[in-house]
Amino acid sequence: MKRINYTPQPGAAFAWLPILTVTLRGPRGAQRFPMLVDSGSMETTVPAFVLRTLGVEPNDEPPVRTVAFNGTALDCRLADLEIQVGETRYRSRVAVIPDESRAFAVLGHRDFFLNFYVGFDSQSRSFYVAEPKKRLN
Repeated sequence: MKRINYTPQPGAAFAWLPILTVTLRGPRGAQRFPMLVDSGSMETTVPAFVLRTLGVEPNDEPPVRTVAFNGTALDCRLADLEIQVGETRYRSRVAVIPDESRAFAVLGHRDFFLNFYVGFDSQSRSFYVAEPKKRLN
């Protein structure tokens, strides 16, 4: 189990947020990227510029509508991406958020919360991430 301190966010509506730095992998390599761990988000979202850097193209699935952290509704194309948390790698279908939206990259329920146990402790401003001993498929 890994315990991680919340990250202070100057100017954000909430001063402390659960941010986890993960490794995103594509045909052009890997990039470490901070993402908001959001138990209220169904989708995992990644900015378009990150996917371009990694050489990942959106797929042909119909777009999904997401609501950004600031309440803005976004129609997002979908892409397949490999995400690594610690030593664990998994394939994810991510919603591609437009660069101009300035929305947070988010780890959501559709994949992250199905692959890991996650707990939040707001009093200590920390959260934990643990991989289940047996994968739930």
